[in-house]
Amino acid sequence: LILYMTKGDYSDFVPVILSEDKQKVVSFPDPTDLYFHGELAKPVNLSDGYLLDLRGIGPNVAFTSITYETYTAMSKPPSIEELLSAILDSDPIVELYVCSSGVDHEKDIQRINKYIEEGKLDEFCEKK
Repeated sequence: LILYMTKGDYSDFVPVILSEDKQKVVSFPDPTDLYFHGELAKPVNLSDGYLLDLRGIGPNVAFTSITYETYTAMSKPPSIEELLSAILDSDPIVELYVCSSGVDHEKDIQRINKYIEEGKLDEFCEKK
């Protein structure tokens, strides 16, 4: 499980992964990759402004100006150049945690919210 907090609300926008120097797009989804259990893979809102990732982001994530709805309607992904020019924020992450997970998504969300609310997220997750 990946939990994160961003500088702004990018939850409707498609993430891409940038190179270490944040100058190149190194990973991006196909329009068909933006679903989780048949729904758009937008992040899940958690307590205190944290989000649960459903896409597979990481420390070098950037958010584009392309919404999930627009992107999934495309027959093919935008070019690397189009994605790079669509980046809203190349350094959006305030905090990012990688957490161990059980097998029950709903129970994981309840458990994570409890850790967040109790200020014990570091006991359950590794800060990146």
